[in-house]
Amino acid sequence: MNCLDISKGELIMIEFITTSLKNRETDILMAKNIASENNLKYISRNNLSFEELFTKNNCKRIFMVKNNELNLFNDNGDELFFHPGTGLIRTKVMERNEEDLLIKALGISPEDKVLDCTGGLANDSVVISYYLDKGSLFTLEKSLELFLIVKYGLLTYQRGSKKLKESFKRINLINIDYNTFFEELDLNESKEIFDSVYFDPMFEKPVEESSGISKIREYASYDLISKEIIERALKYSKKRVVVKIRNSNYSFIKEMKPKYLLGGSRSKIRYAVFEK
Repeated sequence: MNCLDISKGELIMIEFITTSLKNRETDILMAKNIASENNLKYISRNNLSFEELFTKNNCKRIFMVKNNELNLFNDNGDELFFHPGTGLIRTKVMERNEEDLLIKALGISPEDKVLDCTGGLANDSVVISYYLDKGSLFTLEKSLELFLIVKYGLLTYQRGSKKLKESFKRINLINIDYNTFFEELDLNESKEIFDSVYFDPMFEKPVEESSGISKIREYASYDLISKEIIERALKYSKKRVVVKIRNSNYSFIKEMKPKYLLGGSRSKIRYAVFEK
């Protein structure tokens, strides 16, 4: 497994998976299964300290199963794991029949079919899928590291309501970048197969960000959203294409002339809506 270290421009191999020191038989079994399913090498913890684990295996990052959950550590001790984050808060608001701004921007109905092109840790996907109780969601994630964290996180996350957990099952997660995905749709001569398409691009130099976003930076994709990409996405959507923007990055999307922006001028986040 390869991972690009954006701070140094280095391609780093992530090939190991182990367990925490206080492991259980279920942790060991889960780690071995993940290793087998994803071409990773399982290594026994053998009471090695965190530092010894990285030194002995000459690695900078390693997957680790603890308490039946998959985590990813780097050699600085930074931990990445699945959590619905703000998605959990937003779904609780939706339970009170209050409208989520992203759902409004997408202009969708509960039975619709939506494509999320930039899954990340699936915070937005959780919200979309929660709303689509009669529909379906396809979520793309280019980074294999994030893909695996979310894939197994959706399966093992135990907190939240029954409805939230049911929404996890409707997230069809695919390890692919949206450019390649669109190319495959082109080959099949597909048209308007989704009701709405969504992008949440990662910016290299944000003014401020949440701790959750900062933790995924070294694993995330930095593919730029272009006018051509918007046009291709519109080809496959019946309703609209939505791009999440931050005020500090507004200028790049303004040139693409969205039909309108949704969100207050003082809000840190707004949605650019494109229609045919």
